[in-house]
Amino acid sequence: PSHQARMFGFFWKWLQEIWRHCINIALCGRLGFFKKMGLPDHDRKAARKGQKTGTATERVHIPNSFFLLSDEVQIQIASFLPGYEAGHLAATAISASETIREGRLWQHYLRQEFPGALGVHFNSGSGEAGGAEEAPISTYKYLHRLPKSDTIRWRFVDSDHDLGGREGSPGMFSLSGWLFVFGGWGHGPQQDLHAAKLGQERLRFEEIDIATEITAPPRPSYESKITLLLDQDVDSEEALLSKRPLNEGESLRAKVLVSGGFLHGGYRNAFGGFGIFEITITGGMDEKISAQWLHVGAMEPRSNHSATFIPPRVAGAERFPEGYLLVVGGNSAGRVTRDVTILDLHTLVWNGTLDDIGSGVEPRSRNSHSATLLRYPHTRGDETQGSFRYGVLVVGGGDGDGTNGSPPHGGEDLTDSWWILGLESGGAVLHWEEACKWSLLTLNAAGRGHVGLRLGPTNSVLAWSGGNPSSACAMVLTGNSWHAVSLASSPGPIPRAFGSSCCLPDGTIVIYGGWNPSGRTFEHFWFGYLGAEAPPTFARLPARTGSANERHPEQASPAVINIDARLLRQLFRERGGTR
Repeated sequence: PSHQARMFGFFWKWLQEIWRHCINIALCGRLGFFKKMGLPDHDRKAARKGQKTGTATERVHIPNSFFLLSDEVQIQIASFLPGYEAGHLAATAISASETIREGRLWQHYLRQEFPGALGVHFNSGSGEAGGAEEAPISTYKYLHRLPKSDTIRWRFVDSDHDLGGREGSPGMFSLSGWLFVFGGWGHGPQQDLHAAKLGQERLRFEEIDIATEITAPPRPSYESKITLLLDQDVDSEEALLSKRPLNEGESLRAKVLVSGGFLHGGYRNAFGGFGIFEITITGGMDEKISAQWLHVGAMEPRSNHSATFIPPRVAGAERFPEGYLLVVGGNSAGRVTRDVTILDLHTLVWNGTLDDIGSGVEPRSRNSHSATLLRYPHTRGDETQGSFRYGVLVVGGGDGDGTNGSPPHGGEDLTDSWWILGLESGGAVLHWEEACKWSLLTLNAAGRGHVGLRLGPTNSVLAWSGGNPSSACAMVLTGNSWHAVSLASSPGPIPRAFGSSCCLPDGTIVIYGGWNPSGRTFEHFWFGYLGAEAPPTFARLPARTGSANERHPEQASPAVINIDARLLRQLFRERGGTR
């Protein structure tokens, strides 16, 4: 029976906790080590601090003591601890500190707790002070602290592009040192791809033509969902290449799926189709980027939904050799919904619509939310047993639809988050589980059209701005809890909704575009990071100079008419001008 299975699972977890606790206190020398040496209480304290007592005390070797074991055995034993407990051990047991600082041990901790972290420097000082051996340790420290950070810093970045101001949730992602932006609403629904090389003093975007030799593209739409079909949490060559600039002779191919959206202005006519295109990046002195449409298919008309890639290692490679796309909520037939659909990415066949998944309590219907694949539950012990479960964390959003005023204006902003579990079943046993709630009176964050992104390879999600009215509030959600994040630098981006965002491999946050209920649509790029230590990409950005009274970068001058840059260039060309 299910209750007996739950009791057995609880009992087994309890035994694991006892065993790991015994290992921990044994390694820290707390099983009577000092008492067997015959030291009084004040001498035990002195011995722990590595100080000499009044009379010279010769260390007594206790049979079967941890410190009598070889370094290799000590490393093997320490590998059963999570990294943060190994750090406590190194600080408590001086004799073990040298062994625990072994670089390969911390590479092991990175693999088991932060999959996909290897090969990337997440903090600007990583590996500089203590050499290659210290790099995994400093990276682990940075990633362990990152979800606990309660401050965010922003910097406005100068850019050259023909995107203009956009809303309608354009897609943004990074690959091999390049930043890509696709679609959204500019002067109508857009279906263009732009790319800029990261690490330059100024972001310079160029439009990339998407070839149509294989198939014609789907119809242009906005409030569609742009999903990168690449698993970056594995140590595969493809994943590693996607996180760093390519060398001569290297190349990377990645597929992107575009689903649903609205076809016409005023949030009308949901689109019943999807398309897949492939990006190819070739490394060298003159890097080249090309793209082509590969497939176009049909789906139930839907917009303002979420579309999350579930890779084969989570979905089950035997049944889903290329993984599947999990589509949640959105607006369908003019009404907001909470149903779930699955697209098999190998057969490109939809596995039906699940109106109610699992039994018990279920969330409110929603659209314009975020949905992120994470490890669940992140409990003490899971990281050392290889027993991760995975879930999709659905956060916030709103419930505006055709009956109450459309997604940006109608309904309410939602203040809760939910897990979708059972991903390995391919829909057979999917079920909801409530994660956490908050109040708009406490924190006006994660409303409709918010920025929702995973913080690098951590198990946490940053939610910033969104809602109607929009606010600049931010929060970090980890597991079933959340905490507020405050602005630590000024200026910051003007509050917005329905823009685009992504998190670069080193933890740098990028946002572009979006709409403010006051009527503004933004065309600027902002880079940011959480905590006190800037990631390498952010640290290399040129510092902005100016007086304290300098006008906000996104604040239009009252004496100047705000004309969209893309429209201005188009009019200039039509008059016979050149760029």
